Amino acid sequence: MDKSLIGFVESGRVPKVVSHYLQDDKLKSIYGLYPNAEELDVHSVNVLESFSKENRLILAKQLKKQYSGLSIGYHTQKQLEELEKDNTVCITTGHQLSLMLGPVYVIYKIISTIKLTSILNEHSNSIHYVPIFWMATEDHDFEEISFFEFEGIRFKWERPSKGFVGEMDLSGLDYVLNLYKNRLGKNQNAQYIKKLVEISYRQNTNIADATRAIVHELFAQYGLLILDPNSKTLKEQFIAYFKDELINNACHQGVKKTIRRLKLASESNFKPQVNPREINLFYKNNQGRFRIVNQNGHFQLVGNPRRWSENELIEELEKSPHNFSPNVLTRGLYQQVILPNVAYIGGSAELAYWLELIDYFEDQRVVYPKLIMRNSAVLVSHKQSMQLKKLSLSDHDLFMDQNALINKHIRSISNIDLSLDKFKILLRDQFRYLKKLTKKTDGSFLGAVAAQEKKQFNGIDKLEKRLLKAQKRKLQTEIERLSRVHEELFPGQTLQERKVNFSHFYKLYGNELFERLFQEFDPLGKHWNMIRFPNSYSNKK
Repeated sequence: MDKSLIGFVESGRVPKVVSHYLQDDKLKSIYGLYPNAEELDVHSVNVLESFSKENRLILAKQLKKQYSGLSIGYHTQKQLEELEKDNTVCITTGHQLSLMLGPVYVIYKIISTIKLTSILNEHSNSIHYVPIFWMATEDHDFEEISFFEFEGIRFKWERPSKGFVGEMDLSGLDYVLNLYKNRLGKNQNAQYIKKLVEISYRQNTNIADATRAIVHELFAQYGLLILDPNSKTLKEQFIAYFKDELINNACHQGVKKTIRRLKLASESNFKPQVNPREINLFYKNNQGRFRIVNQNGHFQLVGNPRRWSENELIEELEKSPHNFSPNVLTRGLYQQVILPNVAYIGGSAELAYWLELIDYFEDQRVVYPKLIMRNSAVLVSHKQSMQLKKLSLSDHDLFMDQNALINKHIRSISNIDLSLDKFKILLRDQFRYLKKLTKKTDGSFLGAVAAQEKKQFNGIDKLEKRLLKAQKRKLQTEIERLSRVHEELFPGQTLQERKVNFSHFYKLYGNELFERLFQEFDPLGKHWNMIRFPNSYSNKK
């Protein structure tokens, strides 16, 4: 079988609050049911009714301006024209500007978004859907985007940084890219990856333009539009919301309200993915990007001497809105104000903080998007498939912690029963009888009996572990084979998709990689895809 599915919840790899959302159980009263195509179509009408013609024309004009440096083909041009029409909405995903797009799940996000718009366009006669990739150009955490992993090697870009990463120049990157290109080799797929490097990082002057170029090259044929939200014109539409955040702490109030509701609806020990600050905004100047705080009626920057009175800050906002920047929580509202967006597609951590925003959106009278879990995958080569078959490992087993998986596997292949559970049952019965006897004679001995019971069970647990350890030594070769293939699929005991760059797989499979992902992904499904690549796949572009 070339593919199998593992439920997101079943895998144990998503936060509890997202599990509740996916299962349509404890959070149904807050968010409704997990969306399907029909519900997205209905929600699209709400979006169209709330999104003004003026905002639509501003968005279309800004996107055309941002594409002015690229050679756009038919599909991009068509989508830009469609966006001007009053029956067009979008499905959005986004990510940081990671070097070479970072881990492969960024590709999964984009493909999930493109495929969903395709499904919805087939489903709807009156509404047109456009896929949008939102570049997180205003992020300032350069460390998070400065590296990627290819064939087990981390390629890291070392340089000082400040301010918006999207505006940073590409100085010092040549050395890293040359090392990477040398590692790529010379097959046809590798040559195409080298072309991506040239048209992105060699032919542009900042990270934002380089990222747009590489995403455009890979996905323009599918009609993906790429948006840089760091725009004075776009932020002018958000001035009123910036002002409400500065003066009334709107995000803090709304998110705290939702967190209280989530604690009541899901579980008392619910922990927010992101806790809101009193002011959830940054200010950017030539020294960097700084958090804004209110200190006794005066506004100042954390780590910078700049200060304003309330009137001075509002004046600055109205004059230079592009210097103000949303944080992770207010960014969602900014997105919905400037886009006719129906749904956001993200990973489990993203959905966890988006789930905190519903009251904030309602307070601001902005349409809250439907939230959709991006597709996820473990890509398995033909050789790895054969190894897993020999080890008789199920796909579900692979999601276990490696040590737990080894213990389970050793027990399953041993010709002796390593479990002492039967003995524990007998011992528990014996102590149950002993406790009854003690109560009839002298109840003061019950503590001593309980202590002896605990001692005996601890001893049995230790003996069981020693038996398992001894059996592991006898089956060391088997363990090494299991550990090796598990490490390849879950490197560093983490998810493959969060570690390995897409170019690792593109070098092996070329365009077959994207074709297979588009074929197998179900953007409204709730499962992991274990995708096996047959040995017959060609190694060419």
